[in-house]
Amino acid sequence: MAEVYLNRAEAYARKFIASGNTADRTAALADLNTLRQSRYDTRNTAYTPVNITDAQALYTFCKEERRRELALEDCHRFIDLKRWGMGVTHIYTGPDNVTSTFTLPPNSPLFALPIPYDVMLANTGLIQNPR
Repeated sequence: MAEVYLNRAEAYARKFIASGNTADRTAALADLNTLRQSRYDTRNTAYTPVNITDAQALYTFCKEERRRELALEDCHRFIDLKRWGMGVTHIYTGPDNVTSTFTLPPNSPLFALPIPYDVMLANTGLIQNPR
């Protein structure tokens, strides 16, 4: 359910950037605060709702909250990086202690995962994603 709140909050934040409509800002904040409040033990600490008025700051906060909430779910992070147009750099050290750096630039077609072989066989009209 957390991902649903985060997706909708991000969508409202992006609409707020584009339109400046304060209803979009309010909706994004409502989703974020609902999610965040459910994470607090209010028996000991009162939750203080976030109230961000700047559109870009709200969008940045949505992205940061998404990273915190979905921290250990790798598939979400990969898709987030693709959607946000960010690149990925991975430094790999092999068993021989040789270090290699691999970089996937922003908006690379290699962000598309290959379609499984059995799916391609079942639907011959599909075109395989670039490798």
